[in-house]
Amino acid sequence: MEQLLDIQGLSVEVLNGGRYYKAVEQVGFQIGKGETVGLVGESGCGKSLTALSIMGLLPETARAGGRVLFRGRDLLSLTEEEKCVFRGRDISIVFQEPMTALNPLVPVGRQIAEAFLLHHTGSRAEAREAAIGMMRQVGLSRAPSLYWEYPHQLSGGMKQRVVICMALINRPALLIADEPTTALDVTIQFQILELIRQLNRTLSATVLFISHDLGVVKEVCSRLLVMYAGLIVEEGGTEDVLRHPMHPYTRQLLASIPTAQNRGRDLYSIPGAVAPLDKRKPDVCPFSDRCAQASAVCFSAAPALRGLNGRRVRCFLAGGEAIERC
Repeated sequence: MEQLLDIQGLSVEVLNGGRYYKAVEQVGFQIGKGETVGLVGESGCGKSLTALSIMGLLPETARAGGRVLFRGRDLLSLTEEEKCVFRGRDISIVFQEPMTALNPLVPVGRQIAEAFLLHHTGSRAEAREAAIGMMRQVGLSRAPSLYWEYPHQLSGGMKQRVVICMALINRPALLIADEPTTALDVTIQFQILELIRQLNRTLSATVLFISHDLGVVKEVCSRLLVMYAGLIVEEGGTEDVLRHPMHPYTRQLLASIPTAQNRGRDLYSIPGAVAPLDKRKPDVCPFSDRCAQASAVCFSAAPALRGLNGRRVRCFLAGGEAIERC
């Protein structure tokens, strides 16, 4: 499989109270052309910062280090002008709240057409034709009339489809979907997930799907990355990870998913919370204070991400007996 994205040692520091704190640390993974890869974890784990680093959209209070290689080119080394050229043309992003991505004063079709004209020299008539064609492709009915409607006239699911149209109008090689179904009801959520599956099949779209919900990710992703406190803690094929999780955090995330078996019972909740940036301890396992299986080594050293049975896991206890410091 042709490699499209190769992230090597990505770290993101965030300025807080005059001091920089690491919010993402030494993250590394690859995505092949045509793959749909999931990135999951609780809020505050660094998922969105990872996505914004790839897009070159980090706020001024954050800075990134490491390498983000897209088709062999390091995106972190680009100038702002160069980032504007590749952003939307080669890589696009869909955010979780469509209303924040749409201008309430401009018809939705015009907004899609404007995204097209940013990277093409065609006429407005050509842009309108391209926009209507993409609207039809994502399942928006009566596209010619819908082109002139405003965001407030559309349902939540229709608005999210419009945002996906804007992201795909230039046929980018990589689509980043950052919690794209969180603000939608269950029925519309299913439709958007099916749309992403369809786009992956028909357009060979490569997708990085970001979510806090393992139940959602398992519907669309072939490979899974689990993130905790700015670190990748587990990686593997989606079915393999969900059936046989190696990291305690992954197991506890799975335990919190509602199923037919736990119907009528209180849902499991992981005790505690992700440590704030200024309270994180780099010399211990980041999950040790929330882990029921933690042993002495977990509080005295930080485990490395290691290969195990064709997977990667960041845990001293994975695979049986506790191991020595990695």
